[in-house]
Amino acid sequence: MILLGIGNDGHIASLFKKNINKKTNKNVIYVKRKDFQRISLTIKCINNSKSIFLWAPGKSKKNIVKKILSDKKFKYPASFLKENNNILFHCN
Repeated sequence: MILLGIGNDGHIASLFKKNINKKTNKNVIYVKRKDFQRISLTIKCINNSKSIFLWAPGKSKKNIVKKILSDKKFKYPASFLKENNNILFHCN
């Protein structure tokens, strides 16, 4: 099981629109931005888990989860979570 938080822009695990790579075979990546540097799991590694728990506290996070679930045209990083996994959402 993987526990993930979600950002107001729909990012997960430091995976943002500009650095999400669905084709990589790696399990971890190095993420460097102006404001931080991190090591994170790739979307492939996350999707290999049996269950994903997405924690989305607060009204703004609840709104982004609604957009992700309803808007199939725009791809948020959290949109790349495999639908065949057991994905649990917790919004409060």
